[in-house]
Amino acid sequence: MKRRDKKTRVNFSPPSITFNFRTRRWEGIMEEDIEGWEAAYPNVEVRGELLRMGQWLLANPKRAKKNYRRFIVNWLTNEQKKKIRRPHNVDEIINRFLGVGND
Repeated sequence: MKRRDKKTRVNFSPPSITFNFRTRRWEGIMEEDIEGWEAAYPNVEVRGELLRMGQWLLANPKRAKKNYRRFIVNWLTNEQKKKIRRPHNVDEIINRFLGVGND
């Protein structure tokens, strides 16, 4: 009977991110986090969205999150999807309809 090796689990958790309701600021977000999100969500203005997230949290204090990193990624994912679905200008809509620039 062959013995199976147990899979090695890596115990890594990224640094904690929190939103401080008293100071109205994010805590624990590193520049590397922002650079990673900007690379992953190229159609989203990440810093602006972080401001909007903070305002949303202030307006909805009873909906505070347990995992702010996941909250941020989910928010940015939804914004990226919106940007893909909604062209920024009419010319882009017309060109897409006419098939111009799809070479």
